[in-house]
Amino acid sequence: METVTVSEFMQKNGITAKVEYVRSGNDIAPWTDDKPWECDQWKVTFQKDVKIEGLRLFSVDYWTGSGQRQLLNAKQLENIGRNTVWFRDNARYQRVPPTAEGVMDTLVSDSYALGQTFEDWVGDLGYDVDSRRAEKTFNACIHQTSRLLKFLGSNAKLEELRETERI
Repeated sequence: METVTVSEFMQKNGITAKVEYVRSGNDIAPWTDDKPWECDQWKVTFQKDVKIEGLRLFSVDYWTGSGQRQLLNAKQLENIGRNTVWFRDNARYQRVPPTAEGVMDTLVSDSYALGQTFEDWVGDLGYDVDSRRAEKTFNACIHQTSRLLKFLGSNAKLEELRETERI
């Protein structure tokens, strides 16, 4: 059987996505309570045809680090809106939104927490079993995957998505 890409899976299942910029900062990601991380927050909303099983809409918050921004030269700056530009150290950067396929691929990675114990999950990822932050992340993955599963409509669809070619 030929492996399909995340993009092909989305197309086959009538899934489209909209990516919206929310805000930027170094204290906006929920896991950065003790370590500032400069990032951009996005809201990614997946939508599918009403006739397909499962929920019609599924939204997630997604963060990209400052390394994902594109350095702009003066000519490029003329052609884009100021609200898409981030200034740092006298340089101008454009926020680059994540791709829907990239976000879906991340959701697939996170989905493997479902069906694992916390201890197995932290062992696989090298986290400390006594870490409250790791436990919070594990629970967030479980919750998010439960929502993804409702959106996809079946365990079979989640398994099909897991079989896609990874980005």
